[in-house]
Amino acid sequence: MEEQVAFKNVIFNDEGILFLKKRGNVFVNVDDIKRMVYTRPTLWNFIAIAIGAMGAYPQRFIVYLKKKINNKKMYYVQIKYKEFYRLPDWVLSNVEIE
Repeated sequence: MEEQVAFKNVIFNDEGILFLKKRGNVFVNVDDIKRMVYTRPTLWNFIAIAIGAMGAYPQRFIVYLKKKINNKKMYYVQIKYKEFYRLPDWVLSNVEIE
């Protein structure tokens, strides 16, 4: 049975991740994912934004790719922390939480 979880800008299923973009949807297969990172909404991450640190935006789910898809090696989307644990098991077991 295929597990599918949909958010505003992204859909997760057992085959991969579908990013819903204005210029066209982008599908990322599970085999093309190099690493996934989720930044929790902590006080330190908000402070990092205030001083201008790159990549520390809270509630950002970042997918790094092994090869370029649509000329990009990274896609990201905002996911609220209370909705983060609705993600499929294969995502939760492979994501790095910062």
